[in-house]
Amino acid sequence: MKYTELLNSFHPTIMVGEDMKTFVTVDEKGRIVLPSELRKNMEIKVHQRMLMERMDDNVLVLKKIESEISSDPFMRSIKKPAKSSTNIDLEKLEEELWTL
Repeated sequence: MKYTELLNSFHPTIMVGEDMKTFVTVDEKGRIVLPSELRKNMEIKVHQRMLMERMDDNVLVLKKIESEISSDPFMRSIKKPAKSSTNIDLEKLEEELWTL
């Protein structure tokens, strides 16, 4: 078995204190899959925004971005689309706006 095949066959994880180091593979579209244990420990959800920063030729840093919307109850409440009980005639509204 070739070395690359061996690496692709499993994703060993190394724990050093609270630090977790793991091997990941970049697929043909440039994607990296974060191991489920890491996602769970860091509370990374689907569609989580992340910041990737290149430190030098061999180092990338991936930072979890906390959204201001997700942490503010008011912002979460207004993020949802408003419900309207009235029907608006968009063509009539457009005509009125053009006549101003």
